[in-house]
Amino acid sequence: MNFLKLIKTWFSLLFKPQSCLTVILGIFLIQFVGAENWLKFKIGDFNNFGWFIAALIWILCLDWIYNSKVYRLCNVNSLTELDIFLWDIFLIAGINWFIFHQKGMANSADIIFWMFIFSFTSLCGIIMRFCYILYYQYSNLSSRVKLYDLQTLLEKPVSNPGNGRPILVDERPSENDIFKRSNTISQIKNSITIFSSKHSYVIGLIGNWGVGKTTLLNLVKKSITQDEKSNSIFVNAPGNKDQSFDLWLFGSQDQLIKGLYDTFMYNLNGNYNPSIGNNILKNGSQVLTDIPQIGNIFKAFASGFGSYYDINQIKIKLTNLIESSGKHYVVCIENLDRANEKQVILLLKLINTIFDLPYVTYVLLYDKDRLKEIMEGTNELNTDFADKVINQEIEVPTMLDENVCLTILGNLLVSYGISESEIINKFNYVLRPMVHNLNSIRDLKRIINSTFTVLAIKDKLRLNLPQVLAIQYIQFANKKLYEEIRRHKDFFIFTDNQIADTKDGSEKELFINTGDKKYFSKILSNNNSEYTELLSALFLKVEMAEYEDDSVVVQKQDFNKALHEASISTQKYFYNYFLLSENNYVQINAETRNFIRNVNDEKDINKIWNKYIVNKSSSEKEDYSLELTLFVTSEDIKSTTKREKLAEVMWHSIRDHYRDEYWNSLSLQRIIQCIIDLISEISDDDINTFNNVISGYYNSLDIIREMKNEMKVKSTRIFNKLNKLYCEMCDEILGMKKKINLYNSKYYVRKNILGLVYYPNHQSEVKEYIAKYINSQTIYKVLQDAIDYTGKNSKEIIGGLFAEIFKENKSEIEKALKDALPETEKEKALFDKYKEFSKLVNSKQNTDDISDGFKELDLK
Repeated sequence: MNFLKLIKTWFSLLFKPQSCLTVILGIFLIQFVGAENWLKFKIGDFNNFGWFIAALIWILCLDWIYNSKVYRLCNVNSLTELDIFLWDIFLIAGINWFIFHQKGMANSADIIFWMFIFSFTSLCGIIMRFCYILYYQYSNLSSRVKLYDLQTLLEKPVSNPGNGRPILVDERPSENDIFKRSNTISQIKNSITIFSSKHSYVIGLIGNWGVGKTTLLNLVKKSITQDEKSNSIFVNAPGNKDQSFDLWLFGSQDQLIKGLYDTFMYNLNGNYNPSIGNNILKNGSQVLTDIPQIGNIFKAFASGFGSYYDINQIKIKLTNLIESSGKHYVVCIENLDRANEKQVILLLKLINTIFDLPYVTYVLLYDKDRLKEIMEGTNELNTDFADKVINQEIEVPTMLDENVCLTILGNLLVSYGISESEIINKFNYVLRPMVHNLNSIRDLKRIINSTFTVLAIKDKLRLNLPQVLAIQYIQFANKKLYEEIRRHKDFFIFTDNQIADTKDGSEKELFINTGDKKYFSKILSNNNSEYTELLSALFLKVEMAEYEDDSVVVQKQDFNKALHEASISTQKYFYNYFLLSENNYVQINAETRNFIRNVNDEKDINKIWNKYIVNKSSSEKEDYSLELTLFVTSEDIKSTTKREKLAEVMWHSIRDHYRDEYWNSLSLQRIIQCIIDLISEISDDDINTFNNVISGYYNSLDIIREMKNEMKVKSTRIFNKLNKLYCEMCDEILGMKKKINLYNSKYYVRKNILGLVYYPNHQSEVKEYIAKYINSQTIYKVLQDAIDYTGKNSKEIIGGLFAEIFKENKSEIEKALKDALPETEKEKALFDKYKEFSKLVNSKQNTDDISDGFKELDLK
C-alpha cells in the first residue's frame, strides 16, 4: 500500500500547475534553441557563443543549488521540492532527447548527448530518492506506535509494543459508545430530525469538555445517514466530508461569516465560487458584526447603502436553494465554548438573522457554564439572548460507569505485562480512587496517555509500581498536591530511627503530634479531599491523622513489608518516586528480589548465593544481609524444600567463618536470623534433613544454641527438634566416648565454647570439661573465651562460670601461663587481664562480683 501511494503521489507532481508550466516552458525553449542552432551561434571570432551562454546558465543554476541548500533535502524522508526539481529535469531532458532523437537532426548531436546525460542522471536521482523514502517508511513501520480505541481496551488487552514504547489511545472522538448511552443518542436523533418550513431549529448539546459530545453526535450522524428513509443531510466543512463546521478555526468575524456562507453553498451544490459575492458578504458583515451599536450601523450604511439589501439577497438565495433541494439540512457547530466572546455572539446573531433558514437544524456543542460566562461578560446583548436563540438543550451524561473504566485500565495493565492477580492484590487501591475522580471520557484518555505511560519502562523501574503509578497520577491530576508532598517529606514519613527494628520487639508505638494533624487537615481540605483515600494507602502518617488518638501501635511486620516493597513511605526510597531514579537501596532491594526469584526457579542456589552476597565486600555483606532478612518469609519462598535448601547453603557459608573477619558480626547475626526464619516454616521431613546437615558440626555449637533459642518464640515444633539435636551434641562433647576437644584446632572457633557453657543443668560437667583442657597450647584460647564485653566503653569481665573455673584451677592456669609466655599484643593483654583478675580473687569472696574495667581488646 505504501508503494502504490508513493507512486501515485509522485506522478501527481506532474499535474501541478507550477511543475507542468516549468516542464512545458523548458521543452519549448530547448526545442527553439535547438531548431535555430543557437548553441553554435558565432559572434565575431567567438565560435559556439551559445554553448558559452548555456555554461553560464548552468553555473547560475549550480550557484542557486548551493545557496538554496536544496541538496540538504536528500535526507528528508518525504516528497520535497528536490523531488519536484528532479522530476522536472527528467521530463524536460527526457522529452527533448526523444524529440531530437526522432528528428535525427545532425546539428543537434551535442544536445541529444547532454539531454540523455541529464535525463539519465535525474532518473537515477529519482530512483534513489524513491528507494530511500520507501526504505524509511518500511523500516520505521515497526517502530510506529498504534493509537487504540477505548472500545478495544474494553474488550481485551492489546499487544505491548515493547522497547519502552507506551500504549496510547486516540483522544479524538470515537465511533463507539462504550458507556451505553443509547437513550441519550435516541434523544439527540429524535430532536435533530425536527425542522420547520419557516425558520431554523437550534439544539444545544451541552456538557463539559471531554464528556463525549462529539462521539455521541457522530453516532447520531451514522445512524441517520444509514437510514434510507431519512431526508436529513449533514452539512460538512468544504473539502472535508468528515468534519463539521468548527467555530474555532476562524480568526476574525469576517472569516466566520464567509466560512458559514461557503459551508452552505458547498453543501447545496449551487453555482458556488468562493471569489464571487465577496463584496456582498463584506458589506453585509459591516452591519452584522456591529449590531446593535447604532453609530457603527450608520457608518456601515454610509460606506455602502446596499448592505442591508445584500444581506437579504444572501438569505433569499440560500432559502431558494434549500427549498429547491427538498432536503432537511443539519449544521453541527463544534467548539462553541472554545471560541472567543465576539465569535460566539456573532454566531448566535447569524443563526438568528441571515442564516435563520427553513428546513435547517443547528446543533451547537458547548459547555453551558462557559456560554453563560460569555453572555454575562458582554455588554452588547441581553444575557438571555442565547436562551432565545437555542430552542432545545440536551445534556450529555457526565457520570462514567466505574466498572467499565476499571475494566479498561485493568486490560491496559495486563497489556503492560502486569498479571491479573497483581492487579487485584496490588493495584486496586490506586485504580479505584483514580476512576472515582474521573470527570469525563477525555480525562480517562489523558490518564492513559500520561500517567500509565510510565509502565512502558517498568522493567527499568525497580520500585513499587503501584506507588509509582499513584504518584504519577497525583502529578498529572493535582500538580500542587504533588509538589506539597515532594517538598515536605518529614510530614509524610517516619524516619528509620523512629521505626528501627528491635530484635525482641514485635510491635512499636508511634506518635503523631497535633502539628502534623493540622497540616494534613489543611492540605486534605475540600480541594484535595478526593485524594485522602489514596494518600492514606501510601503514607501511614496520613492514615494516622484520621484517628482520634495521637498514637498508634504498629506491628513490626508492617514496617518490614514497607521496606520489602521499597515503599515511598520509607526514608530510604521516598525521593526515588519523584526522580524515577535508583539509589543504592533500590539496587540492593532489586538484586534481593532477583535472588529470591532465582531460588524459586530452582536454579543453582550455591552459585546464585555466592554471586548475591559471598563475593561482596564486608560492608556490602552488611547491607545485603539486612535486606535479605525481609525476603525469607513463606510468602517469598513458599516451598518448604527450597527454604530448607537455602538454609543449608547459608549454613555452609557461615559455619566455617563464625566470628572471624570474613563476616562481620552484624552480617553474621542477620544470616543466622535468615536461617531461623527459613526453617521456622518448613515441614517435619525438611527440618529432619536440615538437622542431619548441621549435626556433628561441633565448631558451630553456639550457632545452633542461638538458633534453637530464637526458635522458641517462633515454632514450638521446630524448637523441639533443634533442642533435641543441641542436647545430643552437648552430651556427645561432654561424654568420654567421642573425646571431642572444642579447643582443638579442628573445632575451635572463638566463643563457640559458650554453646556448651550455657547447656542447662550441666554446669559441673562443663567446668570439669574446660578444666581438663587447660594447658600451654589452649590457655590463651580459654582466656579469650572467658573475656566478655558488650560495647566500646563497657567493662570487660571475667565472671560467672569462668570465674569459678579460674579460681578452682588456679595452679593449672599459672603453670600453663608459665610454660606459654605471651608473645603477641593480644596474648599480653590477655595475660595482664588474668593477673588483675587473680588480685581480685584474693580480695573478694563471691566470684559473681569479680569484675573490673580494662582496656578494650581486639580479640578477633
